[in-house]
Amino acid sequence: MGSVKWLVVCVLFTFILEINTFLVAGGVGTALLAGIYTAYTPVKCYFKECCTADWIHLNATALREDLQARVFGQHLAIDVVMKHLQAHMTKDPTRALVLSFHGGTGTGKNHVSRIIAGGLYQEGMRSKYVHFISTNKEFPHADMAPLYKEKLKELVENSVKECEQSLFIFDEIDKMPPGVIDTLAPYLDFHEHLSGTDYRKAIFLFLSNTAGKEIYDHTLKHWNVRDRIKLNEMEQIISKTTVYTNSSK
Repeated sequence: MGSVKWLVVCVLFTFILEINTFLVAGGVGTALLAGIYTAYTPVKCYFKECCTADWIHLNATALREDLQARVFGQHLAIDVVMKHLQAHMTKDPTRALVLSFHGGTGTGKNHVSRIIAGGLYQEGMRSKYVHFISTNKEFPHADMAPLYKEKLKELVENSVKECEQSLFIFDEIDKMPPGVIDTLAPYLDFHEHLSGTDYRKAIFLFLSNTAGKEIYDHTLKHWNVRDRIKLNEMEQIISKTTVYTNSSK
């Protein structure tokens, strides 16, 4: 079977080379090249990752089972992730999907984000459409915020132009210099097109240590009934901590 695949590719490339030797300028040449490209693209995407459903898709059952098997004591995370991913991936979304994971170091934020990438992209974290941004590494100096804004803007725009279903994972986003995160605002809104590009199918995961201690304390207090903790409880804790943290800076 493998030799047949390579034979198809070799024949196609040979055909392209032969055509190029006698193509003449004008409509005929353009039409031939368009036809060749149309035939070549599916073959190319069979062997190499493309922004297509063959390479990017959600198997909700498999992803839920994977999360349940590999993530422990995080019932809220699993339920929220599956609810929003299914809504985002199974119909035309009205805006980009944004999920924010909060907790202290070692609580599984990175772990869950990697499982999500593996559940959506055939290549997982190795996919050229998955972008992992370490805030400490990429944005270490507060006084360079203007430069970082341009850098982030360029990354998001170029990535989504290449593939509308791009995934961006921002690690320790709470350590990002003030104002830099605001660069993302236009791409997260209800814009059908922004400068000719549709950002509504993109996914943004924000991993934050904000309220990590408060979340831990609340969970410990309700340890015996932790599976009954509601999402709105945690949202209130995170909201209060965020407001207090920002006002104390």
